[in-house]
Amino acid sequence: MKIALVVEGQSDRIFFSSLIDYFKNYGVSIDIIDTGGRPSMFKNAEKHYKACKYGLGADFVIFMPDIDNDVSVDITAEKVKVCSGDNYKVSVIVRELEAWILADGNCINQVLDSDYQPSGITDNIVNPKEKLTHMIYDKLNLKLTAFEIAQKFSPHFSVFRAEQNNNSLNYFLQIIKGLSKENVAV
Repeated sequence: MKIALVVEGQSDRIFFSSLIDYFKNYGVSIDIIDTGGRPSMFKNAEKHYKACKYGLGADFVIFMPDIDNDVSVDITAEKVKVCSGDNYKVSVIVRELEAWILADGNCINQVLDSDYQPSGITDNIVNPKEKLTHMIYDKLNLKLTAFEIAQKFSPHFSVFRAEQNNNSLNYFLQIIKGLSKENVAV
């Protein structure tokens, strides 16, 4: 099965590219489409959907917006407006992708040489990007961009370790697993 992930930007593309081998375990090949930013994802959702479906030949398209400052997952999901087709889902990254990274204590410890452990569900961290940025600055005395954070942490990130500590990651993985089961049943 071929799935296209429509992501907000370059750092998300880097991060999800590091998970391609994980998806292969479920018989899923992934193409990742960088929309060049959150506004483009919402404004051009139909165009992105068609490019994935017809241009790339994706069997299914998953839009991956961050919740950012939106009030709820539902409000964020409603902003992705695709009029044609039903082979798509919206999987909202609660808060920001950095919440997924913070869910993997081992990843943080490998990069920062620290003893960090997530204290509960990292979806609940109000500003995970800011928290991770402060942790990086405190340990490495560096100010990194989102792109640099993705480059530094994604090679060490493990879905298996992080899924226990982040509900939106777990929801996303359930979509992938569910689609792969549907594909096997066909």
